[in-house]
Amino acid sequence: MADLATADRPTLYTIPAHRAFADALVAGLTRRAGRDPLALARALVVLPNNRAVKAVTEAFVRASGSGLVLPRLVALGDPEMGEAVGAALDPADDIDPPLPAVPPYQRRMILARLVSEERAREGHPVDAAEAVRLAGGTCADA
Repeated sequence: MADLATADRPTLYTIPAHRAFADALVAGLTRRAGRDPLALARALVVLPNNRAVKAVTEAFVRASGSGLVLPRLVALGDPEMGEAVGAALDPADDIDPPLPAVPPYQRRMILARLVSEERAREGHPVDAAEAVRLAGGTCADA
């Protein structure tokens, strides 16, 4: 079995039904992490709901004799999770930082050009002032 520090792909483990799920999971993860204090921090644990996340978090607190860094705990089955799970499953280290936002004035001028082109294509051309006015209606901060 690969330990948490060297696993390069997802690994699936099972827990017998007669064992306490959260405590058995924490014991297994801690054992696989070994002596590397950050091995748990690099792990991702997918759980069925927020209640399971809370139970596993409490099991980590019970099992730790001193401080530790928890793995990312993601609840998949909760209807309130929205899009939070997508960010949790994306590898944070492989993401390039986003490009800086386009300044509002530049964005408005780009939109004005697009509005002007679209209106001309529809057979209803507008002058530059009207295109800028229409483009301003689509930008809340322009």
